[in-house]
Parts: sequence; structure tokens; C-alpha cells
Amino acid sequence: MWFCIVWRHYRLISGGEKWRGEGQDLGNLGSAYFSLGQMEKAIEHLEQSLALSLARGDHRGASVDLGNLGVAYRNLKQTDQAIEQYQRALEIARVIGDRHNEGNQLGNACAGLGEVEKAIEHHQQAPASARDIGDRRGEANTLANLGIICEEQGDTERARECWTQALALQEAVQDPKAERVRGWLAGLG
Repeated sequence: MWFCIVWRHYRLISGGEKWRGEGQDLGNLGSAYFSLGQMEKAIEHLEQSLALSLARGDHRGASVDLGNLGVAYRNLKQTDQAIEQYQRALEIARVIGDRHNEGNQLGNACAGLGEVEKAIEHHQQAPASARDIGDRRGEANTLANLGIICEEQGDTERARECWTQALALQEAVQDPKAERVRGWLAGLG
């Protein structure tokens, strides 16, 4: 399916910057729909963002898109589909040497498989590698993912700590995902 999307966009769009802008916009729309709980629309936009990432050879962007798709499928309780996306993201992260994203995707895959302790371990290591390369958005995303796992396990205090740190980083870089994390914090009461 994703190949058809890539081909359609390949034919319709020319110029790298235009692709990058549209891909980012589609990814941001996917995140917005995710924040609203509209997973099907989030998946639709994230798949289009993935198609553009692949078409322009943006392997890191494709890995992030796949990870976000995994999270959306996980929220729909489609564990097999989620794990498939995480594995694809992990393969790309390993090939390009993206240590931060590799740790994040390993954590997501373990969480999808119900291996909570391994998921937490991988997510705890990922923020440090993101910090090492100056990726504040990546650090925030990893902290947000760790918060999700903690909240799912009933550790609301630890989830609050992770989400508070993630929100501060997201606000600092004006990440549109900050609104989603703000909502999660409000939901903790």
C-alpha cells in the first residue's frame, strides 16, 4: 500500500524542499489527529508522510513515521500491525546508525509485546543518546513514550515526571506534540 502512495506523490510533487514541507505537514496533521483520538485519520496522514520520506530518501524521517504509525496501531489495539511498524522503524534506525531512534523503537516494540521491563529499559537509555546528539524533540518523544508505559502500568507519578520533562522540551522547541502531552498531564488530575 505504501508504495502506491509513494508513486502518487512522486508523480505529483517535484523539488526536495516542497516534499520536506509537505511531509512535515502531513506528519504534524497525523500527530494532531492522534491527539484528538482519531487514529484512523492519524494513520492516513502518517502513511502519506512516510511515503514522502521514503520517496525523498529521508531514512530518519521514515523511521520516525513508522514508529508513529506503530503507536497509532497500538492505540487501536492492533498489536501485530503496531509491532510490524516498530520492526520496520528499527531496521531503518539500525541501518543509518540512529542510536536514539533505535532505542525508542526497541522500547515501543517491547511495550507492544507486553515486555514492560524491557520497554522501560530501552526508553530510559534513549533520552541520553538523543541528548548526546542535541535532538531535543527526540528526547521529548522518548520521555513521552516512557510516560505512556508508566501510566499503563499504574505508575502515575513516574508518568507525570516523564510527561512534565517531555512537555518542557517540546515547548522549548515549539513542537506541536506539546498539546498532546499537556492533555495527558491534565488527564492524570
